[in-house]
Amino acid sequence: MRIHVLGLNETRLSDTIPDSFVGIDSYTLYRRDRDRQGGGVGVYVKQTIPSQRRCELEQDDLEVCCIEIKPEKARKTLLACVYRPPTSGPDWRNSAESLVHKLSQTAEKENADVAIMGDFNSDLLNSTQAMSSVEFLMGLYQLDPVIREPTRITETTESCIDNIFVSNPDHYKSSASVAWGPSDHNLILTCAKAGGEAGGSRRCEYRSYKQYTQQSFIDSLKSVRWDTVLDCFDVTDAWNAFKDVFLSVADEHAPLRMKTVRENSHTAPWLTDRVKNMMGRRDAARRKAIKTKDVKDWEIYRSLRNQTTSMIRKEKKTHFAEAVSEAKGDQSLMWKIINAFTGKSKSKSQVQNLVRPDNTSTSNPSEMAQEFNDYFSTCASKLTDGMTAPQGNPLRHIPEPTRTFSFESVDESTVLNELQRLKTKKATGLDKIPSKLLKDSAPVIVKPLTHIFNLSLATGQVPTDWKEAQISPIHKSGNRANVANYRPVSVLSVMSKVMEKLVGNQVTRFLTRHDLLTTHQSGFRRHHSTATAVQKIVEDIKSAFNCSKVTVALFLDLRKAFDTVNHDILLGKLKKLGFDTDVTNWFESYLADRFQTTHLQGQYSSKSRVNCGVPQGSVLGPLLFCLYVNDLPNVIRNCSIQMYADDTVLYFSASTVKDCEEAVSSDVRRVVDWLNENKLLLHPDKTKSMLFGLPQKLRYAGGTVNITDGVNVYEQVSSFTYLGITLDPSLRWMAHVAKITAKILGGLGAMGRARAFVSTDILQTMYQTLLLSHLDYCATAWLPSLVLSNKTLVLQLGRLINRAARLITGHLLKDHVPVEVLLAEAGLEPLTKRVETISLATVFKAVRGKAPVYMTDLFRWKSPPMLRARTRTEAKLIRDYDPHLLHCPSARVASYRSSMQHYGAQLWNTLPLKQRAAITYKDFKNGNPSEN
Repeated sequence: MRIHVLGLNETRLSDTIPDSFVGIDSYTLYRRDRDRQGGGVGVYVKQTIPSQRRCELEQDDLEVCCIEIKPEKARKTLLACVYRPPTSGPDWRNSAESLVHKLSQTAEKENADVAIMGDFNSDLLNSTQAMSSVEFLMGLYQLDPVIREPTRITETTESCIDNIFVSNPDHYKSSASVAWGPSDHNLILTCAKAGGEAGGSRRCEYRSYKQYTQQSFIDSLKSVRWDTVLDCFDVTDAWNAFKDVFLSVADEHAPLRMKTVRENSHTAPWLTDRVKNMMGRRDAARRKAIKTKDVKDWEIYRSLRNQTTSMIRKEKKTHFAEAVSEAKGDQSLMWKIINAFTGKSKSKSQVQNLVRPDNTSTSNPSEMAQEFNDYFSTCASKLTDGMTAPQGNPLRHIPEPTRTFSFESVDESTVLNELQRLKTKKATGLDKIPSKLLKDSAPVIVKPLTHIFNLSLATGQVPTDWKEAQISPIHKSGNRANVANYRPVSVLSVMSKVMEKLVGNQVTRFLTRHDLLTTHQSGFRRHHSTATAVQKIVEDIKSAFNCSKVTVALFLDLRKAFDTVNHDILLGKLKKLGFDTDVTNWFESYLADRFQTTHLQGQYSSKSRVNCGVPQGSVLGPLLFCLYVNDLPNVIRNCSIQMYADDTVLYFSASTVKDCEEAVSSDVRRVVDWLNENKLLLHPDKTKSMLFGLPQKLRYAGGTVNITDGVNVYEQVSSFTYLGITLDPSLRWMAHVAKITAKILGGLGAMGRARAFVSTDILQTMYQTLLLSHLDYCATAWLPSLVLSNKTLVLQLGRLINRAARLITGHLLKDHVPVEVLLAEAGLEPLTKRVETISLATVFKAVRGKAPVYMTDLFRWKSPPMLRARTRTEAKLIRDYDPHLLHCPSARVASYRSSMQHYGAQLWNTLPLKQRAAITYKDFKNGNPSEN
């Protein structure tokens, strides 16, 4: 049986259960959950049928989900999936009539059919009841039921309470009420008169490793003479020669094959033949009981139903126990098990159809691939082409170079190291050379590859293959028929990434050695992270609180920043940084003549040239972008600036809001000028301002701020999520806690679903990844504030941890196990202790030079006493002086006590001397100093 549209009632889902967990491969799920226990409706639509949610047709006070479906060879249908609770009163009928009226009017305007399905809890076989409620209402709008036989059968009753009401019965060729599974509700079916279904399967290419062995593959490569590669002095010719030889051997041992991938071709692995047999016996027993109405037959059915449920649970537990045993020591396999309960292992939804710029639509995979490719390859250049010509020199803010960077030849050991570090699960590029075969054969192929890499560095040329990307569209949000609601994911040649890693390592060493990267950039740098970037901003705001100041921040949003980088300007900046001619020639070749093709459902678009931007999915892309914006802080005159790649914040603290407004507005004008010079675009509607201050200070200041660049006035917001952390005006963190609580509840739901099937070790791993990761993220910025001043939120988060501990240990709430014992048994750390652990780790890294300069500058050692004692008191101070104590600034306000400068220093100073004197983090955690 092929079901194209499946409606469900009483889904009992909540926002803690993601779509991905209840998703079905090759179907799109639309759902509307009840905001209390039980209820809820959902609709699955085959992805080969264009569909979209029609929220404007739904009623707020009804459990209803409205969908528009448009099969390729049939009339459009407006479908409503409705659930009417048995306790519904007269108000339900009024709301339902509003729904049906709205559907009918819309269908008439759009020349569409109407279908309303669901459990109406109104028996059509009882004429008095039916005509007084649902059927009468539907009849008023010429909607006829497709079923007039029992749909719910028990030992003592038969009723027709589930149905599908349609506006045009002639458009449906057959209907049925089918008994299924353990439910006493039948499955209601109707078959529309539509054309043949598109798709159903797809062809894909893969390498067959059926007969492959690593040793035989290596032996074949050992017999190859690489003279055709080693004698080449043109890098493209050398690469092509290597590729031809390597692929010819690869095709012998792991040949390329085509296979047909059918939708829904797999079943749950725990549904064994034994289970299926039992399910068949159960269903047959139910059919017999319905037919005979014999009490004994119903007893037999109930017994088989319970046995089947028990068998499924047992087989599922056995399956996961075996999977965990096989996954010991294999992180990727372990994650597959965890993802089975989070829903992340579900396949991505396919693109159903696209609307072209001329408002025509297509569901042809080849045509859709071309539409995506045309959009992805031109959207950035269309933005930059519309910009006015820059007035200033984009290189004027970069000082003249004092040192020169040149490439060094790479040796075989360096190349071998990079090849052996390849991840074998990574996607293969258009050259069809997988990382697995490169890694397996690394010692044999390292010599010709080292020659190719050095040839590239010496000649300043990059092979054409390495500059071609395969694009896959990934849906972001919004209408799935709009190409603008997708983002491209690029897959490049594996070999190009190895080359980029070798180049990137040399460039990074040069930049680090000569301190050429701005200290304001935290993106893609060693010892830097989103956590340090957030911490710096929060520390500065709290310091302003301590000085009775307010802070105004402007969060800048750049439009497609990585994709709009101008190649000529970038090359000019590299020269100003000291890159010599050979290096800039190599980067010019690397950026020029790049092409991309989009792959969709087994079809490829034509190739399109990419004229701007840093290569998406590349190793060098993020580094090149950081170098492109490296001089932006040089134009700032008043504000502090913090950047994480393209996420940029300007902020200024002062006693009055007016002073802050003037300083930020003045600097944002300079930023806008810099962006224009560098052909980058600010998104004014998404650039937001915020005012920070203590509550009483904000009340005195009026709470409003006006930031303008002379053209745009930037909207002020009361909260802003920066790098995943939700900031509020007084840094009370209630909005942030609410967001992470929702995520943690989802993690607890996944743990609850997994508990019956996995070991304690897996549950602890799930806790760390699904719960603790949210609590730990940027924890030093927000958790100390809660621990010191908001016991209510600490208790709320603590209850979530306690719930996780009960799931891990199996203890129930009624067991009254003390929290300390519960957490210890589960191997979990109390929240207050966790805050201290993370805070101390942050301080250690800062004082030992394992953090950004701006973090190190937060702390200073306590000043030593005078060298010569004049009194006994001074002599004692000299004797007792501890060089490993930190200066702890005084806190004038409670908010500052949670800053790392104060809270972190206080914690540090309470540690034993041996621990504070530790050099390595391992020794620090163990509480012992290094011997040296």
